[in-house]
Amino acid sequence: MPKKTFMNLSEGKKRAITNGLIKVFDEYGYDKTTVANIVKTCHIPRGSFYQYFEDKYDAFRYLIDVNQKEKMIYLKPYLDKLGTVSFFDLYVDLIDVGLQFAEDRPELVRIWMRFYQTVDRRVDYEWKLFESMAIDALVDLLEQDAKQGCSKKKYDKHMVAKMLFRYQSMEILEAFNRGVEKEVIKEEARKFMHIIRYGVESEACYE
Repeated sequence: MPKKTFMNLSEGKKRAITNGLIKVFDEYGYDKTTVANIVKTCHIPRGSFYQYFEDKYDAFRYLIDVNQKEKMIYLKPYLDKLGTVSFFDLYVDLIDVGLQFAEDRPELVRIWMRFYQTVDRRVDYEWKLFESMAIDALVDLLEQDAKQGCSKKKYDKHMVAKMLFRYQSMEILEAFNRGVEKEVIKEEARKFMHIIRYGVESEACYE
């Protein structure tokens, strides 16, 4: 993450460098971005870059953190409803507000997609760590729903959480990036959630 030198910069300077980092990683992707690209786009000396970040990887991780913090501003009003409504009822609303974030900050979403597409081992490790934490958080939400009687108490919550995470963080964003209309994506999300929530097999199938 950024060094103290970067954090001590004025807000305007930090914003300018952050915007420069977003521009260069969006244009070149992680694997093709170089420190030379970064210092040229951010209009800073090479020595200053290393006063702010350890390396390119450190700068990229910073942008992933920026993405998460900005997205959480969109999600928080909906996440605050958890415990009063079923997670299954809230899921499509979370998809909707996530798509709004994608419309407002498409450059951050494209950088996010590079997060799991890069061949860099350190970034891949970071992605796997994030994925594991996100899935655990979804398991907690599913457990909470089960305790409130909104779902069965016994089912493979980890598998369902993994499906939900990969659907929302890959399938939906890739559809958005292909230019699929938001309402079409939301309708597909409703269908997906219906299958997760109610299953497909009839109870009377083998009776």
